[in-house]
Amino acid sequence: MANRKWTALLLAAVLLFSMFSFALGEEPEADTEAAVPVEIIEGETVAFGRYEQDNDAKNGDEPIVWDVLAVQDGKALMISQRALDAKPYNETYENVTWATCTLRAWLNAAFLSTAFTDAEQKCILVTTVDNSASQNPENEKYWKQGSEDTEDKVFLLSYAEAWQYYKRDRRRTCEATATAIARGVWTDTTNSCWWWLRSPGQKPNDAAGVKSQGYLNHRDVSSTTAGVRPVIWVDVAAALELLNGSAQ
Repeated sequence: MANRKWTALLLAAVLLFSMFSFALGEEPEADTEAAVPVEIIEGETVAFGRYEQDNDAKNGDEPIVWDVLAVQDGKALMISQRALDAKPYNETYENVTWATCTLRAWLNAAFLSTAFTDAEQKCILVTTVDNSASQNPENEKYWKQGSEDTEDKVFLLSYAEAWQYYKRDRRRTCEATATAIARGVWTDTTNSCWWWLRSPGQKPNDAAGVKSQGYLNHRDVSSTTAGVRPVIWVDVAAALELLNGSAQ
């Protein structure tokens, strides 16, 4: 019983001291730990832009996480870590190239304006995308003909780039977001999906892509069960200024 009285008296004393300190204008010690600045480093990830990913529009869009594939000459090449949506390479089954496909048009219009603010879009560089035969598969079963280069802010990796940046098949595996799955992306038991590349496939109405196990493959351009992993080049200094300014 005596212990309870002493405990009550001690708590009361602490409360009175706190009130006295507040009356004198003393403030609690502030958290002096500074926010860690965002960096863009090859081989690491960075959050940039937002897109609906958990298939719950009520809680708003989620930050897009990007794998940084390369950093050179003040710019960074980045690919979305997960397949963000389900889209055919082309809306109709026909002979088509990256320059003329509907997926390219969607990425550089609807996706660009949805995923990025005006300030973020200014950080994304217009890139001359190499669509020559050198970017196409060396396998004799694939279509060899190249097409004209394009000027894009958002694009897809080519067959050659998928080899260049992912030396091992397992490194190419990619999970799909809940939104992409709800919109039709097929996934295996590990949630890995098939995702598009911009290069042609076995014939002019096929396009190359990556299977859920990471192997390079192809399918007809009108397939609606493939995932989309956008690729962008960003101005590193501009992006860091924006990201670190937003973090403060």
